[in-house]
Amino acid sequence: MAEFQYSRWDGTQQFSPQSADRLFDEFSNYMMDYGDQVLNMLDQLEEENPEILDLLLKQGYIDRDEEGRYVVTGKGVKRAGTRALEDLFEISRKDKLGSHETEFRGAGQTVHEESKPYEYGDPVANLNMHERSRR
Repeated sequence: MAEFQYSRWDGTQQFSPQSADRLFDEFSNYMMDYGDQVLNMLDQLEEENPEILDLLLKQGYIDRDEEGRYVVTGKGVKRAGTRALEDLFEISRKDKLGSHETEFRGAGQTVHEESKPYEYGDPVANLNMHERSRR
């Protein structure tokens, strides 16, 4: 997701152009949302902001095919796939197993206040092994 910081131009700010990697990451996000329409819109980008398109072409993320249409290169596909996997694993890291609040108690999860002595036929998964080993 793009982050922007807006301020009034006073002449003292430094302009730092975006890297081709970051530009392509944003471009690939749009491609995931809108598909080939984004590639078709690159002709319009060529007229409005040719320096952005030149940067993506020079870095090898996009190219033109025999018919003159823009296509994503193998390098671009690899970067987009890598970013998608990184995002996927980032999401899974944020929600580690068992670290979320829930009212539901799954198998093997007991609260000590609800514990009772083991009776034959009770699920072994519900044994409080910590307390059991202290005896």
